[in-house]
Amino acid sequence: MTRKKKKRYIIVEPSNHITLDSFRKIVERAYLELFGELGFVKAGLRIIKQINNKFILECSNKSVSEVILSISSITDLEGKPITLRVIKIVGTIKKARELVAEE
Repeated sequence: MTRKKKKRYIIVEPSNHITLDSFRKIVERAYLELFGELGFVKAGLRIIKQINNKFILECSNKSVSEVILSISSITDLEGKPITLRVIKIVGTIKKARELVAEE
């Protein structure tokens, strides 16, 4: 019997307003450049939702540090400077949605 994989939810806030699709593209591209396709699959990285210009990312418990590293490596979006700030890492999607709704 296989165990259920533990997930973590990372709340990220960009310095500029960006769309969900462009955020997904830059995060996936940065992760693929650093860790390759095998690392991307093992991380199980997904962008769950955008609320008030904050994004909720889902990843495996073991790959949180790699996801944060790839997020911090993003410095520009289509030639414009951008910074992505990790606000909080939580263990449930419910808590992540509560934190994003509060701010």
